[in-house]
Amino acid sequence: MKHIYIALIGTAFLLGSCDDFLNTMPDNRAEIDTEAKVTSILVSAYPNKTPVLMMEYSSDNVVDHGPQYSVNYKDQEEIYLWSDITSDGNDDPRYMWQTHYSAIAAANQAIQAIYDLGDPASLAPQKAEALMCRAYAHFVLANVFCLPYNPETADKDMGIPYSEKPETQVIVKYERGTMAELYEKINADIEAALPYISDDVYTVPKYHFNKKAAYAFATRFNLFYVKPDKSNYQKVVEYATQVLGSNPDRALRQMTNYIPLGAGDVTNAYVQASENCNLLIIPAYSAAGRIGSGSGPRYNHGREITTYETYWAKGPWGSSGSSSFLILGRKLYGSNQTVRFPKLDEFWEYTDKTSGTGFAHIVFVPFTTNETLLCRAEAYTFLEKYDLSGKKIVLFATSGGSGFGNTVSELQPSAPNAQIVEGKLLNRMSKQEISEWVKSL
Repeated sequence: MKHIYIALIGTAFLLGSCDDFLNTMPDNRAEIDTEAKVTSILVSAYPNKTPVLMMEYSSDNVVDHGPQYSVNYKDQEEIYLWSDITSDGNDDPRYMWQTHYSAIAAANQAIQAIYDLGDPASLAPQKAEALMCRAYAHFVLANVFCLPYNPETADKDMGIPYSEKPETQVIVKYERGTMAELYEKINADIEAALPYISDDVYTVPKYHFNKKAAYAFATRFNLFYVKPDKSNYQKVVEYATQVLGSNPDRALRQMTNYIPLGAGDVTNAYVQASENCNLLIIPAYSAAGRIGSGSGPRYNHGREITTYETYWAKGPWGSSGSSSFLILGRKLYGSNQTVRFPKLDEFWEYTDKTSGTGFAHIVFVPFTTNETLLCRAEAYTFLEKYDLSGKKIVLFATSGGSGFGNTVSELQPSAPNAQIVEGKLLNRMSKQEISEWVKSL
């Protein structure tokens, strides 16, 4: 059995102040002895770092533009090349590990305080929020540091330690456990929390796990937590419907609202709590906004990717010049090496305005109605909620150049009574050519 050692110093002491709002224990842990203090400590149960940059720059949304272009951040190159990350910044793995376990420590301290207060019904929403925060932080860490959940190997694949109690000493020996054990515990926390999540505890619920955010997290998690009997996909549909209601159109992001706005105003509007589509909002210390805006252009989301794979890729909805374009193309900006939609920009937090020093941070939205809708759609495909008997299915792709490979044979079992045939690659076809091809079928 492999073991791992974690230094989990209770983060609650960070909430202390000179006004004695939180009295401190001799070991600098906060003494959480009132319901108000329980509510306050949960602010620290949300991680203030995010793996957004790591995930983006290790994906195929980024391309190497060549050595003639600069690399301003060492971790940018290391992440892109899937090398060991040796840099020391807010977006690096060490800080992901540290800040998420610190958030877990705060959640555990809140839960223990609730039990010490007699587990009153009045604190049920706070306990639910703490459980949800604990589950979320472990889930994020699992996606950064572990293999994807695979029901066939989950009982052998290594997970991460699941912390369920406040620390009473600095260094504690933890057993990693398996992915199966890890996901079981994440699921248990989510299911225990969902019935008691309340929107009435906080002034601005979207900065906390409100009901819709909690169900959105449960939706995403169950899409990962694959069961042989597909019961997880049934949960995805159920939980997503709790978020979306009977008319999802009203809950989705309305891109047309951004038409009259400049880039900076788009960023501010995108992360607002007043946006119906935003379900949870978390500020984080990160250079993701700076790097994504073109700092270090060698590795970035450039015009080639934009044109053929993402925003401007030609597809059934049209191209960048059409009125039916999927994304507002004219809201993109940048250079040939960097093209971006300004949803994630840097906000500078000064610690000393005179010297100009401080911290770069972003405001990101981990859960939206748009993503929840896509999760439900994907679940429907796994549940095979359609009858394709006697139908002819023509495949197409909007990017790529290697052909369809084994796609037909691999898809056929999903629709055994349908005829599945290869179609066309549409990535270099004009709208007129696509239209003519569709008419010819």
